[in-house]
Amino acid sequence: MVTGEMPDERNVASGKEKKEESAGELSDEWLGIRMQAINNVLAKKYKLFAGEKGIVVVEIDESKEAFQAGIREGDLIKSINQSETPDIKAFNKITKSMDISGGIVFDILREGKPLYISFLLEK
Repeated sequence: MVTGEMPDERNVASGKEKKEESAGELSDEWLGIRMQAINNVLAKKYKLFAGEKGIVVVEIDESKEAFQAGIREGDLIKSINQSETPDIKAFNKITKSMDISGGIVFDILREGKPLYISFLLEK
């Protein structure tokens, strides 16, 4: 029998927590997507320019509205309903106060190419 000390919980992190710490701040989940501010690593991974303004879709739930409308992992969202999304703070503020009953329009870049995606939420 081998005995030892219990590891300190503060020093133990799951793989997801380590990924989030190294990758930067994630947005709140909204319509099945989670966003992160663009950086050099994400720009290279998703074929975007690091100097672009916007936030990158890093997680998407395929059963939720955003995926069904055409949003994909790697999309750089520049604005939602003409409100710019230059960072996570702006994204969270916009999505918490936005009236989406009239529909949503995303201005995105996908692999460096501009694209608009619009949809209405079903009631």
